[in-house]
Amino acid sequence: MGLTTKQKDIIKLVGSEEAVKVDVINKRVLQKCIEKGLLEIYEDSVVLTQQGIQSLEGFRNSPETDFLNDLLKTFDKPRSNFLIIFCNCKSQINMDLEVTLRIGEQEYYIRCEAKVGSQNDSTHYADKNNAVHKVFGEILKGRHLKYAAEPNDKAEVVYGLAIPKRDEEFFKKNYGKLRGDWNLYGKTFDCKFVLVFDEKLKILECYNWNDGWLNGKSPVVTIR
Repeated sequence: MGLTTKQKDIIKLVGSEEAVKVDVINKRVLQKCIEKGLLEIYEDSVVLTQQGIQSLEGFRNSPETDFLNDLLKTFDKPRSNFLIIFCNCKSQINMDLEVTLRIGEQEYYIRCEAKVGSQNDSTHYADKNNAVHKVFGEILKGRHLKYAAEPNDKAEVVYGLAIPKRDEEFFKKNYGKLRGDWNLYGKTFDCKFVLVFDEKLKILECYNWNDGWLNGKSPVVTIR
């Protein structure tokens, strides 16, 4: 059985994979973490305190990073109609994800904001509700950021949202409440696609932003 996110976090703090059970933990290191208020003992297990959780923020990958790393690993080799140009949500000079996509004779250069609604093991993500609303401001900001590569002269430059399949219904539910604004925003700011990455099936579904994804229509193209 794989380790939970909390167990992985404790391993980072204590420095040992054995740190998830009290009876085999390095007691000296455990005591030090308890004295610092990072860990506490509950019944027969070690648990993170709120302070411990905050201490992890400096070196724990964000869920967006884990999501994009998995996407990049899956599509590291170019497809005939799809190529990842840039993929890094920690960049301050580019958007999170930039790809080229060909549909028929039309080529698109898509600049995306990546968002998630859960941790990569599907556990609770405290910032998920903020993620819904941050998308709009961050796409606006991204329009003024540097391109990761010079788009082909024939490519149409558009914008989009990239999300994991596990969180699709969460985002649909929230954006469905803003359907009119969602469509208006897309038309006004050249948002053309919603990219939904299925981490289990390793496929990328590309939906139309307007009158497509929220309406339950099929993807315009699926990348395998």
